[in-house]
Amino acid sequence: MSGTEFINAMYKRFSPESAAKAVLSTHSLMTQRIFGEGENSKNAEIGQYNDKKALYVNPKNAPKSFTPKGKTGSAKFNNGKAHKTGYFSSYKAFRANQGRRTDRVNLNLEGDLFKDFAGSLIRVAPGQYISGLRNRANVGKYQGAIKKYGRTVFQPSAKEKQLLIKNLTSA
Repeated sequence: MSGTEFINAMYKRFSPESAAKAVLSTHSLMTQRIFGEGENSKNAEIGQYNDKKALYVNPKNAPKSFTPKGKTGSAKFNNGKAHKTGYFSSYKAFRANQGRRTDRVNLNLEGDLFKDFAGSLIRVAPGQYISGLRNRANVGKYQGAIKKYGRTVFQPSAKEKQLLIKNLTSA
């Protein structure tokens, strides 16, 4: 059962007001777990960033600026032309250069997917919401994360389901 299906099943049993409060708090917890803690719904690390495969990055496509350099660390080729991209020994090294978390995957480099997911709940009827990304590029990131790390990344954890039920029944 997907997160949206579970949440909507709970809505049908409770008032729209209590359901809205419960689902918003559950979605917030899921967002923090995924993008803050870097955990899947089984409360395990989503994964590890690649630390083996070299990477060339255009500074225009990076959250923070950096000086383009080649493998040797030189800003220019042997012929004197300037590098247009930066060499990094791995994606993990690139993230470190950008001041981002590297100890575990948290799917948050520029913040676009995080912001889109955090604000993705859409009210479709009283007490019913769907979670849907609005930015097409983020849909690709979401699908890529599922393909690489599995569906458990974006599913609610057992704890989140329990808190949803608790919030619904105590309202």
